[in-house]
Amino acid sequence: MNLIQQLIIPAFQRFREASFRVRATAAICLLLIIVSFSAMALRSPSIEMVPLHENHEFTNTEITQVTQHFVAAGLNHWELKSKQIFIPKQQRIEYLTALDGKFEPHTLNSDVDSVLNNGSILDTQSLREMRLRNAREKDLARIIMQIPGVEEAQINIDDHQQRGLSGKTEMTALAAIKASQNNEVTLEMSEAIREVTAARFAGLDRNHVVVVDLNTGHTFGATNSNYSTSSLDMALRNYERWWRGRISNLLIDIPNVRIEVGLYPVAKPESDTASQAVKASVSVGIPDSYIQQVANNRRATSIQQQQATANEVKQNVIELVQGVIPVVPHTTIEEFDVHVARILDLTADQTNNS
Repeated sequence: MNLIQQLIIPAFQRFREASFRVRATAAICLLLIIVSFSAMALRSPSIEMVPLHENHEFTNTEITQVTQHFVAAGLNHWELKSKQIFIPKQQRIEYLTALDGKFEPHTLNSDVDSVLNNGSILDTQSLREMRLRNAREKDLARIIMQIPGVEEAQINIDDHQQRGLSGKTEMTALAAIKASQNNEVTLEMSEAIREVTAARFAGLDRNHVVVVDLNTGHTFGATNSNYSTSSLDMALRNYERWWRGRISNLLIDIPNVRIEVGLYPVAKPESDTASQAVKASVSVGIPDSYIQQVANNRRATSIQQQQATANEVKQNVIELVQGVIPVVPHTTIEEFDVHVARILDLTADQTNNS
């Protein structure tokens, strides 16, 4: 502290003894330094902005409605340029979620509308069809991006004429999908995208639609068959997680319940390839403490009453689980086994010793 005072006091004395011009120059330099540091401190990092809805000019009423929903959700980094609303690319999901089910622009012009309105009489038929297809691809990509969990989507449609006398034209499609937050594209999501893509283009078979996950490189529907061996295994693992989650939600009132599920392909004769046979099994372990709690609530004191309570609890669980049958596309559940047992409660010490 004394050192600082020793430096400041002589500096003030010299400043007072200096001429007016020197003092004015020093004050201006000090002011410029303060302003520069303030600007650097307040300067925000560059944020990439993307349009909320491409090719759509918002009316004043729509702008008011949209911005009100943004403010209510605590989103304040949007910009308005030429009647278009721009939002941060990194927060696109949050902004769309804030508008989900609350705002739908009634005059949203699609790329197809733009092609039809801006076409020229000098355009050839092939050029017009190519532009319309490209516009439909963009419109479909925009629709797919509204699916929960999809951050980016790009659709490419191609057709070629088969050899032979029939000369039939076959269409194929590629959907490049990037899931939000670097997640994987699930089987359910890929199946929905294939169905939507096939429904959008007349003559396009869903089996000719390939979905590629840009985050992982996995492909869905890349073979002539509905599922190859690897894709079938991946599908079964995905549906196992879905199935276990559904059962856990049903049995949420049973604390420390143990659930094990399994989906296994069953070998079939080579001549029968219409669908893959699958065996489904689920095992549920009900803690003894829960059964005792139910028995105490019912004041079941005798051994016979407690045994009847345990059997009733197990039967109720079996009926609940049997109502949640996994449905895997292009497969048939030939065997469905449900096992429910009463298990002992393991304390922390018992678990560590084991």
